[in-house]
Amino acid sequence: GSSRELAQSLLRRLIESQYWLPLVDAALAHRALDPALPRLLQRDPVRLLDRLGLLLTTPEGIASLPAMARLIRATDNTVLRALETDLSSSRRQRVATAIKLLSTSAPERLSAALPRTLAGWDWSLQDLAVTELTRQTNPHLLQQVAHSFLDLLKDAHLQVVPGMIDLIALA
Repeated sequence: GSSRELAQSLLRRLIESQYWLPLVDAALAHRALDPALPRLLQRDPVRLLDRLGLLLTTPEGIASLPAMARLIRATDNTVLRALETDLSSSRRQRVATAIKLLSTSAPERLSAALPRTLAGWDWSLQDLAVTELTRQTNPHLLQQVAHSFLDLLKDAHLQVVPGMIDLIALA
């Protein structure tokens, strides 16, 4: 048991604050993703998503969106579930971050969450989600999104409805 205790102790120290940011930065670096990094970072999904959300408010952060998506796809389901939970957050920035990260890492989950979340968002969040989903290239996903949009037109803000109708018509 002492080697296990040692490993647990090392793990706790690694995810303490002074090491957290370098771990996230290493996971977003433009090189092969070390498989240990996602496993470490997924242990605190809320903290990981807070950091990614903060990065998304910077010009460099937007550029690292593909690396963020790669990291999220490499984690277990806890990070995706945390993002889905954030879609219902009362904090606007948290919702916007969840929309951006889900649209790049798991757009089908963003689409599936719309029936329970869209009506609660202001028009700008609705517009962000519609815009992000409209950018998708997978034809099967676009079909699903179109069906979802059709059901949600009544819940959408008037400024968002035209974008939804465009996608429905294209699909």
